[in-house]
Amino acid sequence: MSYHDFDEDDEMSEEEDNMDDDTLTPLERLAKYKTSPLLLQRLRIVKEISDIALQIGYEETKEKLIQPLQDFADDKEGAVLQALAEQLSFFATFFREHGGSDGETLILSTLLPIVHLLLTDEHHQVRGTAAESFVGIASNLSEEQQNDKVLPIITKLSKNSAEEDHRIEAAELLNKLAPVFKGDILSVFCVEKITQLSKDTMFRVRKAIASAIGISSGLVSEDIVTNKLLPVFLRLTSDDIWGVRKACAESIVSVSQHSSRTARLQQLTPVYLNLIKDASRWVRNSTYQHLGPFIATLDGNEVPQQLLEHYTGMIEGTRSQYGDSDTVRFCAFSFPGVLLTLGRDKWTCLQKVYSTLTEDLQWKVRRTLSHSLHEVAIILGTELTEAHLLSTFGLFLKDLDQVKVGVIRHLSEFLEILSPERRKDYVDIITDIQLHGGNWRFRKLLAKQLGKLASLFDISTVTTSIIPMAIQLCEDQVTTVRYAVTKELGLFLSHLNSVDEGVASDFIETILPFSTRSSCYDRQTFAMICENLVGHISPAVFEAKFFPPLVELSKDKVPNVRFIVARVIVGQLYKNDDFSALQAEIQRIKDILKSDDDREVRYYARPDNC
Repeated sequence: MSYHDFDEDDEMSEEEDNMDDDTLTPLERLAKYKTSPLLLQRLRIVKEISDIALQIGYEETKEKLIQPLQDFADDKEGAVLQALAEQLSFFATFFREHGGSDGETLILSTLLPIVHLLLTDEHHQVRGTAAESFVGIASNLSEEQQNDKVLPIITKLSKNSAEEDHRIEAAELLNKLAPVFKGDILSVFCVEKITQLSKDTMFRVRKAIASAIGISSGLVSEDIVTNKLLPVFLRLTSDDIWGVRKACAESIVSVSQHSSRTARLQQLTPVYLNLIKDASRWVRNSTYQHLGPFIATLDGNEVPQQLLEHYTGMIEGTRSQYGDSDTVRFCAFSFPGVLLTLGRDKWTCLQKVYSTLTEDLQWKVRRTLSHSLHEVAIILGTELTEAHLLSTFGLFLKDLDQVKVGVIRHLSEFLEILSPERRKDYVDIITDIQLHGGNWRFRKLLAKQLGKLASLFDISTVTTSIIPMAIQLCEDQVTTVRYAVTKELGLFLSHLNSVDEGVASDFIETILPFSTRSSCYDRQTFAMICENLVGHISPAVFEAKFFPPLVELSKDKVPNVRFIVARVIVGQLYKNDDFSALQAEIQRIKDILKSDDDREVRYYARPDNC
């Protein structure tokens, strides 16, 4: 048997490419090409078999497609077998949804034997795809059916002493099937198989089991993790093969999260301290990568000093005892979780680490910190944030765009932590980002926070700074920026109205002229504003101020304006009880738009499409 690794776009001969014969029915195409001597023709038809099933329906699929599926399973080409494996999960869902109990019988009698055969194929690509489909098939079965039909397949694979690959497949299937197993299967059968395979003579099997323990720990009770899985896991952490120990380092956080408090402190913590000093740099690196998350599984007052010292030492990542420079990024990524675990009272222990990280030469380290600055601020609170984080905030705003984006994305969340007095100091920075930022993505990020930003400042600041910024964002040259700000204007205007009705009224008067501007982009923006105001302002205000210009725009010469009007009229106002007095006019406009010359306008003029 062979496996041809090729791209379907590779050049085909005229004979191979002669499959697009419209005179053939789907079943005739299948009959003609399923036994073709040409690989590409067989491959194409097996990939089409799920579409054929949808075209002919359940009953005819049951009668006409079962045998071809079984025949394809005997193909000698791995590429065909892999393509077949990809289809099996679809057929499981198709049979169950359209065939009921009869469909379930087909799953058990037809699909499972095929997938079992493919799980033992000599090509790892076929086995891997078959495993994914096996999960899909198993998810469609009841607990009883899983017990009777799925578990024997895993058992047979796990007991094949002659084929190492089969036992590895069994171990990896425990990983993949764990989330779909029902009832007590996971806590009984899987634990038994994990224990059995953890003693396998082949290290790749033990490695797969170490990973399976991590997955399974999150799906069974704390008692089972602590008393059944943990002893197996602890034995694997001292395995002779570094690849097994590395897999343990990658799974230990999940095991710790779901073990008892005593087990975390007295058994897993000492093991972690051993792994972090492992002879293999790959094990050490993986252990450092998960150190922050591991610390986060412990209670703040119970984090051993040794673990904390290892964490703070990660900023010296270039030193050999600390693995390599990647550990600095791991340190930065997990910093908020570690700080949250230790609490703000331990900030002094971590402050130097944080300061060093913010000045790291690797921009990816600084980018990680910029995206989590607001989280650190939330943990520290107003006083500590203003004392220790404002310089970092300013530093990141002057950094590379790849770094700056993090603080801008979470700008409102960070500013919310500051006192109102200190917050005012950053109004100019906000407007500067909008006015002078060359990166339109930054303006879009600001636009998406407009409503929240307005709520953070007094009405005077909003009037002099935030409202002009909102108008300028509505006039932005980049469509996606305008789209983002219009989605915020409902919340923005609602806030204005709750604070000062006069300011809200003035803002509305500033918006209205957009509907009659010469630029179609401005008129389109007005329509999008209307779309996002419904539900945020009173129906009476919308009816008096926004509905008349919206009616006029339904006759706009530009289709891109009319299709948004159609979306508002049909999607927001049609059959809306808040606008009962307008329904006759809305119906009239809707009927006109349904006959519009533009296809997209007609599409949105139909209620089912909005």
